[in-house]
Amino acid sequence: MLNYIKSELYKTFHRKYLYIFTGICCLLCAGVNLLAFFANEHFDNPVDFGGLLSIAMMMFPAVTYLMLITTDIVFSDEYKHGTLKNAISYGVPRWQVYFGKLLVSIFVTCLSGAVILGVFLLSAFLVAPSTEQSGFVLQWFWAYLGGAVPIWISGISLAVMLFSIIRSSTAASFVYAGVLALLGPMVQILQFYVSDFFASVYAWLPMEVLGDWSTRIITADITGVDTVFSTGLFAHSWATGVLWIFGTCLIGYLVFRKKEIK
Repeated sequence: MLNYIKSELYKTFHRKYLYIFTGICCLLCAGVNLLAFFANEHFDNPVDFGGLLSIAMMMFPAVTYLMLITTDIVFSDEYKHGTLKNAISYGVPRWQVYFGKLLVSIFVTCLSGAVILGVFLLSAFLVAPSTEQSGFVLQWFWAYLGGAVPIWISGISLAVMLFSIIRSSTAASFVYAGVLALLGPMVQILQFYVSDFFASVYAWLPMEVLGDWSTRIITADITGVDTVFSTGLFAHSWATGVLWIFGTCLIGYLVFRKKEIK
């Protein structure tokens, strides 16, 4: 298992796409902060550090879609190039292939995300003034980030499942985007026309959990970050993430184990 993970890491870190993706995200983060800096020169109410953090938090649900890109970088069309078939033909157990891909995808995503986060926070701190309110927003930022991490990892697990069982990476990508974008509205329709039971299902959808965070940030007292712990939102985020990770791993591996690799 360790040797397989090392080989996957070696291949991934020698692909330019990872560095291009990370670089573009870093440039976008720094660019937005620079725009705020120049805008502050011409407006009476400047955007402070907390304002930039708030903008970033509003983008957290969209970050879930980026999990598809980092996972795709790890898989790199292995069905198309036949490398997945070669690995299995050489005797690598399928469970090592599946969970090795998952662990490498999580590691690569976390590493890339840490670089992007560092660039964003450093550039935001340098270009925007800090206020007393910024300190409270920063507490919300770390709390939301901590609650979003398991949701994002569940997105990686979903992507690994789809890339493992669908030969076409393009088709897998569309299915991934469809699950994130359409599953919530579909469950709401079922709730309205079929049964209120689906209201409980809706509460356990990853994108809806992130939506609850965004709503809480907008409506809650800025000094009341402790409410995300006392009301169970933080715990619910982790429970939802773990549930989806377990479910996608179980389904993905069981299908992949029986799948004919051509």
